[in-house]
Amino acid sequence: MESALAAAADAARVTPAVVATPTAPPSSLPDPLHAANVTGGGTPNPYTNCEARKCGLNGCDANTFTTAIKTLASLKAQKAEPSVEAVREGVKAFKKCMHDFMSCSEAQSSGTDESQFCSSYPRCPGNSGFYCAHAAQCIGNRVLFCAGKHLAMNTGHSFDFFAAPGGYAVPLSAGLEQNPSLTGVPAAPFYTSCEMDVAHYEYFETNMKGRNYLLLKNQECYNSGFDTAGFVKATAPTLEIMMQDANGVDVSNFINSIVNYTTLTNDFPNVRYHLIQEHPEDSEAKKLMERLVEEKKWTRVWYSRTWFKWGNIYKEHRPDTNFVVYAKGHMPEEQANLLVEN
Repeated sequence: MESALAAAADAARVTPAVVATPTAPPSSLPDPLHAANVTGGGTPNPYTNCEARKCGLNGCDANTFTTAIKTLASLKAQKAEPSVEAVREGVKAFKKCMHDFMSCSEAQSSGTDESQFCSSYPRCPGNSGFYCAHAAQCIGNRVLFCAGKHLAMNTGHSFDFFAAPGGYAVPLSAGLEQNPSLTGVPAAPFYTSCEMDVAHYEYFETNMKGRNYLLLKNQECYNSGFDTAGFVKATAPTLEIMMQDANGVDVSNFINSIVNYTTLTNDFPNVRYHLIQEHPEDSEAKKLMERLVEEKKWTRVWYSRTWFKWGNIYKEHRPDTNFVVYAKGHMPEEQANLLVEN
């Protein structure tokens, strides 16, 4: 995910026009949250049929893009929002899951026996990108997995800035597939994102095969017409989990132009969780969420390093990235005040 974000610095100059050559008939787009049997190796709909369509859609084709966002905007949650108590209990379970993982030793975390808790975190079938290639060392992997597995949900619909090889998508989806609050929810979980880096597509398709997602490929128009804001805002009726990894000031400012105080408080009524990887040069997303914490509208429920200190990724590459999780609502007893060290 990080390499794609580094390449995304030009995205701040996007404009609303979208032009390209169609690659698939837009009439083939289904309603992803009402389709059946699309997860866990079931019968995939065209969003996830890797063999027939190479997964994902051409986000630079005007007709395909328009149909996709109209489909998203027309969706409705099939289950009531979780209660305040359910959200609180989910947060407690998420934090226990994380504290248990944080207590694992290097040897335990590096094990291959997935029947043992410390080595039960999700792995990517493909091996590209820091989160996939070095999952054993990645606290962020556990954050995404535990959040997906334990936080109370009603749709399991996520949006990710940006897809990359699927380093966020895989652990989050693996957790959501085990989340009891999503039992019986049609086609949940549902992951949505866009990606401009062609090199990531094959890895993403491999890593997310058989799972329910909408990926808009925008390599030809990410800085010359792809309407990221329109795409994100179209998810608003059912979007529950916002994720971002803004590696770079330009990318941070671009995301903040879409997900800011006004839009987050007014335009995304079903969003109740915000998962952010924090880079030292990026503070806008965290500043926004900390304002909402101060206003007692959201709660910071987790704040830790992204990488275990015993690993070479922490020592050689990422000693200064952190992972922070916010949940909607005022839960002072669950407030995470300091970095959780390992």
